[in-house]
Amino acid sequence: TRDAMKRALDASKESVTRLPLPPLTAGEKALIDEQRAAFAKTGEQPRRFGLGNNGRMRAWYLTEYGFSLDNDVARARTNAPRDRGDSSLDSAFRTQLFWIVSRGNNCTYCLGHQESSLAAGGMSDDLLAALDGDWSEFSESERAAFEFARKLSFEPWALTDKDFVPVKSHYSDRQLVELVQQVIKTRIGF
Repeated sequence: TRDAMKRALDASKESVTRLPLPPLTAGEKALIDEQRAAFAKTGEQPRRFGLGNNGRMRAWYLTEYGFSLDNDVARARTNAPRDRGDSSLDSAFRTQLFWIVSRGNNCTYCLGHQESSLAAGGMSDDLLAALDGDWSEFSESERAAFEFARKLSFEPWALTDKDFVPVKSHYSDRQLVELVQQVIKTRIGF
């Protein structure tokens, strides 16, 4: 159920990390203070402060590979989606695909991270709960993509030409390639 899932997500936030989280930077502290002030004005409960830990971890542990928090802090401040270059798939749709694959993987870290992204994008709790299997609220094209993503992720050996028909009727070849890439990247944790 959605309530059980939310409890599992909350419990996962108390788990012990294998790599220590980096200390907050001055920029992150400023961002958190800004977010607290904004939420205090509205009385709304914040879903998250600052940045996702994956970006923080990359910037701390992989600086020699060019990772930095500068762009992430700027993005978080404006709630802008991560730049995906010239992707033809909407950012929120890609995040929904990420949710479906992560749900099947039972990756509570991934689900918690994507829950924040989807909520920040305006998705209601009811619609988020529907992503767990009752896709009747979504368009026919989204349902086709979700079903394809689920099968590609968990039964790739069972895919046949017939499985491509529904998605090809809604998505271009380029979009289908991007959809496959999104599922595979999510499945392997890339």
